[in-house]
Amino acid sequence: MRPVCSVFAIAVMIFLFQTTNAQLCKGSLGDPIVNITFGSGTNPGKSLIAAATTYQYQASVCPNDGFYTVCNSTSGCFSDSWHTLSADHTGNTNGYFMLVNASYQPGAFYLDTVRGICSNTTFEFAAWVCNLLRPSACSGNGIEPNLTFSIEKTDGTVLSTFNTGNIPTTSSPSWKQVGFFFTTPVGVTDVVLRMVNNAPGGCGNDIALDDITLRPCGPDIKTSIVGASSNSVSFCEGEAHTYTLTGTVMAGYTNPSLQWQKNFNDSGWVDIPGAHATTLAVNLPSSMKEGTYMYRLTAVETDNIGSTACRTAANPISIIINPTPYANAGPDKTILEGDVAQPEGVATGGNIDYSWSPVLNMNNAQSLNPEVTPPTSTDYVLSVVSKFGCGTVTDTMHVFVLKDFFVPNAFTPNRDGINDTWNIPALKGLPNFEIRVFNRYGQLVFHTRNNFIGWNGKFNGTDQPVGLYVYLVNIENGKRILKGPLALIR
Repeated sequence: MRPVCSVFAIAVMIFLFQTTNAQLCKGSLGDPIVNITFGSGTNPGKSLIAAATTYQYQASVCPNDGFYTVCNSTSGCFSDSWHTLSADHTGNTNGYFMLVNASYQPGAFYLDTVRGICSNTTFEFAAWVCNLLRPSACSGNGIEPNLTFSIEKTDGTVLSTFNTGNIPTTSSPSWKQVGFFFTTPVGVTDVVLRMVNNAPGGCGNDIALDDITLRPCGPDIKTSIVGASSNSVSFCEGEAHTYTLTGTVMAGYTNPSLQWQKNFNDSGWVDIPGAHATTLAVNLPSSMKEGTYMYRLTAVETDNIGSTACRTAANPISIIINPTPYANAGPDKTILEGDVAQPEGVATGGNIDYSWSPVLNMNNAQSLNPEVTPPTSTDYVLSVVSKFGCGTVTDTMHVFVLKDFFVPNAFTPNRDGINDTWNIPALKGLPNFEIRVFNRYGQLVFHTRNNFIGWNGKFNGTDQPVGLYVYLVNIENGKRILKGPLALIR
């Protein structure tokens, strides 16, 4: 009789094969319990706490033997024997990394005590490393870095170790993630993480470290959207949709518990109450606001269900609600003939195109603030088009072009409600003007600047006598001067 091998047994064998023959986790990872990114900023960064390393801090992007620094770049070190690094391993030009010029004696690059983790749980301890030495340095015989990662109990008992072997030089800077996974014994919830330099100092053994992490590691968790070709779908704001999400946890857990989580616009993962099955119905009504809604399935041994730090998680599913476009052409403008107006357009809606029309007498129809010089009063339309396919909207602003000014030459401030105030309607909308009125003795009896108010025939609260006055109007800092007689009649 031929032996029968169940699917479950095959899956267990595959998972065990991965965990015994690969150093980094090949299943699904959980959120980092330890996540040392070193931060970001200008050079140099701040030193680590003294307990985190046995090396001494030096505020230099080219630290000497036995010293380290925290920086976002390094160049020209030791007669250019080191590679030039202009960013951290993620490509962030402001991102810090730890730069170590190893000492002549082995030392600990990194030390940390982690408390309250789950026992009988698998974790990955890893870091990104870069050998700084150029292949041609040290006459081609430079010392290659060699690291040991170890997990210890707080009493010093070593639980597990991993050696990277020699990290070779490369012709150009090359970041590589190294590390291993281990399982905490039953009853052990506090561990010491240690990353030790094994190679001696001297010519070589110089290294950059970034993103040191400790994360739960478990069997692969696969999720999908029923009926979708990928784990990302999108639609437009104002629409209603329902999706069914499904998940599968590969063999490896003894007694797993499942929990679906959601995350809106990277605000953090939260458990969905009661969502413990392999499927999840997601109902998104038309009132849902635009943004990215992410969902993921997490798994953990049932004994550790109370701790989110023990869970592993699938890659997230993204449901993106794209915004509808919005257009605001801004306030109307009033200009003198031959002057320039500048619309104050506003356009939103994520991935959009926008343009103005008509384009005649406009310097840039694709700018939200173009310059326009219309010869006559003109309506300008701002059109905004969603590249997501969520529609097109428009808004209009008007540019009034003033050619001739009518200035009233008389008024009757007798409080009968008819022609009691003298003003110049043509100035309404102009941003920069000044009005002065003088009596026959040259005394200034009325003055206003950029304020569309009229003269009520008073000066210092006293009615002025009937007679002729002179007005002087300065528009746009002298671009146009208006002067003439004004009759006050009662």
